[in-house]
Amino acid sequence: RRTNRKRNKTSTPILQNDNIMRSLYLFVACIVLWGCQTQNPEEMKTHLSGYWEIDHVQSEHVQDMEFTYNNTIDYIEVDGNAGVRTKLQPNLDGSYIGSKTAERFILKIEGDSLNMYYETPFDKWKETVIRASDEELVVRNEEGIQYQYKKFEPINVFED
Repeated sequence: RRTNRKRNKTSTPILQNDNIMRSLYLFVACIVLWGCQTQNPEEMKTHLSGYWEIDHVQSEHVQDMEFTYNNTIDYIEVDGNAGVRTKLQPNLDGSYIGSKTAERFILKIEGDSLNMYYETPFDKWKETVIRASDEELVVRNEEGIQYQYKKFEPINVFED
């Protein structure tokens, strides 16, 4: 004997929703894993040299600070596993006034990190390079303060 019962067709839409959800989870997992990749320390070394200005500073203990104007910039020069950082003051004609002190550092790859070890007659400290590219440099010091630099573009107001 047959009854006029309609079949429950909810299994197909649920299956489709399950497939969509699985795809969404996979997509999110790929994005998270891609975002967590660390940059190759050897590659980061190739991007350190240049003129850098602080864009903003972050810390767990202090509110984020953004810098709209910098009267000094950092010039970093790397040669092999050593380098020097000099504070410069840019002029309106595109030239620079250099400070009389330069901070020398040693680069060391430790694990998957690139560390810069500084030593002056007055202090020793370490900074870890978080990211380095042609346009951005991010370093964190031992106190957890993170400095984000952007490539400095000199301004020459006297140029024709």
